[in-house]
Amino acid sequence: GEGSIKKASDLLREKLKKEGLFEESRKKYVTSTPQSIGLITSLESAAYQDFIKIINNRWTGLDIHIFNVGVQGVNAVDQNIKAVEYFNALNNENTPDLLVITRGGGSKDDLSVYDDERLVRAIAISNIPTVVAVGHEVDVCLAELVADKRASTPSNAAELLTPDKQAVLSEFKSQRLQLDSMLRSTLGGKIDLVKQIKERLNNAISRVISNAETELHASRQLLSALNPEQVLKRGYSVVRYNGKAVGSVKDLAISNQLAIDMADGQLQVTIDDILKKSNMN
Repeated sequence: GEGSIKKASDLLREKLKKEGLFEESRKKYVTSTPQSIGLITSLESAAYQDFIKIINNRWTGLDIHIFNVGVQGVNAVDQNIKAVEYFNALNNENTPDLLVITRGGGSKDDLSVYDDERLVRAIAISNIPTVVAVGHEVDVCLAELVADKRASTPSNAAELLTPDKQAVLSEFKSQRLQLDSMLRSTLGGKIDLVKQIKERLNNAISRVISNAETELHASRQLLSALNPEQVLKRGYSVVRYNGKAVGSVKDLAISNQLAIDMADGQLQVTIDDILKKSNMN
């Protein structure tokens, strides 16, 4: 009866407690954002339906691997142990992030599966963080005590293990608005400063270009004025002897053949006489 079951459960509870199996220090971290879950329950149970419904309502893209087991009866303990061992035996690539062992409420006798020492120890040595959610509040099963996390119901387990996508979206929008505001506040002054610097640079470049153009124009005018052809056009001429320009009568003699360059041609002449200026040495 339930009395003898409870007594045996209490004795086992004390035994396991002394072994330290219920200590928080030995429990593994249970993430609230798993990518994959190994679900151990009966496909025919309301617990399965509730868990899947809440998961799908709250989040999307979660990979759930289901191991169908009995949740009461003579074979239930062995099936649950087999499920835990199955998931732990998978290679790293296929190992789920969490295990969830769950069923709905029932009498103490119905829930005795989750007080079985073999199942409790299988959960304790699981390498995968394990959540146990048995739908009752009056008594806590030993499997819940040894689990890395306990949930009061299958629905509660689903809520604990998934973020609320609506809340996440709302928080994301809020954070985005705050970020936009910060960027506008931070960059606003910087943009004005950049505009001012850009304007100053443009003005400085314009001045440099203008000065360079002025100097270039002056240089062109000077070169034009010094161009021999321009000098000749102003009425001057160049006297050459043997192809070389002559700068003094001292370099010439009577009968020398000269070439006189003018703007529109050249004269070939012969010196008949040389007249030196009296004030020149």
